[in-house]
Amino acid sequence: MADGTLKYYVGASRSGKGLAVKNDLVKGNYDAVLVWDAKPEYHKSGTGSQVWSRGYPQSLSRQGLISAVKRLDSCAFFGRKTDFDYFCHAAFVFAEIAKIRNKKACIVFEELASVVSAGKAPEAFGDLVRMGLCTGCDIKIVSQRVAESDKTSISNAGIVHICRTQNPDDARYLSRMTGVPKEDIAGLLADPETGIFQFLAVDMRTNIVQKGHAKIKGKSVLFNYLPIKV
Repeated sequence: MADGTLKYYVGASRSGKGLAVKNDLVKGNYDAVLVWDAKPEYHKSGTGSQVWSRGYPQSLSRQGLISAVKRLDSCAFFGRKTDFDYFCHAAFVFAEIAKIRNKKACIVFEELASVVSAGKAPEAFGDLVRMGLCTGCDIKIVSQRVAESDKTSISNAGIVHICRTQNPDDARYLSRMTGVPKEDIAGLLADPETGIFQFLAVDMRTNIVQKGHAKIKGKSVLFNYLPIKV
């Protein structure tokens, strides 16, 4: 099985990151998905705008998490910050089981900056980011501010999906890292009224950059990509 891909989604609140992640999860056609569901918004039960109708069964306990991992079931885990290290250990086992069973799996981390700090990644999370991709499992990481998150995960990203940023420091940092002019990053727009959310998708492996937008149309979200030169 080929190595997995780490895709990093960054942008301000309500910039379209969640739309992009969920679109990629649907397109990925995964056999199993494990989510650190910080908000939560990836579970399919309950009520409210944060519930994703195409989401996954929710777990609120470590026991429920481990049960899902052993069965290789999809699970949206809503835990506390003190559960993060435990979740990362469980996620590595999840990836290994998927490899053994030859299943296509994905691990999602929402709001990463709320559980890690700038600098080197916490041990269990860092191990997963550095070595977990060898299992063939994809990893998707979502953060509002890349400067406040660890440097290990962003350094291992195969693809960086950039939505509207609000802090000029983020545009400068992302520009230095990806080679995309900071003016292009700072110029991205997100308009909830029109339902259009612009983005840049940078493939760090090939240096190919795609500019596009997500457009909400009724209950559907349409994505349009256009390759650009940097």
